Order: sequence, then structure tokens, then C-alpha cells
Amino acid sequence: MENYLKRVEPTEEVETESARKRKRERSVVWDHFKKSSDKAYGIFNYSGKHLKTAGNTSNLLDHLKRLHPSRMTADKEPMPKTMATFLNKEPFYGSDSNIKKRLDKIVMDMIAKDVRPFSCVHDEGFVELMQEAVPRYKLPSRTYFRDVMLPTEYDLLSLKLRAALETVKHLVNGVCACKYII
Repeated sequence: MENYLKRVEPTEEVETESARKRKRERSVVWDHFKKSSDKAYGIFNYSGKHLKTAGNTSNLLDHLKRLHPSRMTADKEPMPKTMATFLNKEPFYGSDSNIKKRLDKIVMDMIAKDVRPFSCVHDEGFVELMQEAVPRYKLPSRTYFRDVMLPTEYDLLSLKLRAALETVKHLVNGVCACKYII
């Protein structure tokens, strides 16, 4: 039973498998407090104030957060920016990124040309394909394609069609005028 209650340091070996599962890390409050001899209180290193622990570190942590927030943030080391960290956690393309806009348009064109439902962007196979092909691209929801991309594409295509019809209209009017002149 004592293995379950005992705080285990990272270098300390644990005898039982069940104790290994319950391994706890040391709380950050112990960097700022020391335990009293009866272990019922935590003594604040900077002022000597005694705070009751009640078997946990909640009171001590609350004291640090409320009255000494600068001491909490000063002890945090900045995250190292290594190449491995960067490679493992690449950020997604921003919503204003040209690459993201182009990929959104390609997916919308696929949906339109293949007459697919908007829900195909949530299909497991399609999601896997996109994650493997372009890991930094976050697929928008089907409502984005339905409510944003579809009206935008419709407006662009309708403008192109109107321009093409205007060209045909002028051509037809020219052909008709020539027929009556001859």
C-alpha cells in the first residue's frame, strides 16, 4: 500500500507493476515550499509562512498563483526550439495563406466535378490522403465548402459564363447583320 502513496522521483526504481502505473511527478510547489516536520504544513521558503497541506498541494499552489504569480512564471524555462520540435509540430497553413486558398479551391473543384456530397471531406480515406499528401493543410468543414466556397465559385463561374455569352451574342449579331447585307 505504501508504494501507492509514496511520491516517486524519476530516478527511483519502482518494485511493482501497479505502482509503475501510478507514478507521479513531483509538484512544482515543492520548489517554493518545504515540508514541516509533521508533514501537515508547507513552509513558504520566501516568507516562512505555514500553509496547511491537507494531504495535497492545492492550498500551496493556490497561494503561489494568487499572491506570488511572478515566482510561478519565473521558474518556467522557455521551450527549446530544436529542429526535432519544429519537424514534429508543424503549424497549419493560415486562413489567409495562398497555399491554403489554392488547396480549398482544388477540393471544391473535386467536389463539383465528381458530383460528391460536401460530407466527403470528412470521409476517413480522404482525410488520410490529405494528411499524408499535405500535412500542414487542415481540411475545412463541409459547411465551409457549402456556405463559403460554393457561392464564391458560383459567382466566379457565372461571371465567366456571362462574358463568354456576351462574346457569342456580339458574334451572332454580327453574323445576322452580314446575312442581310449580302
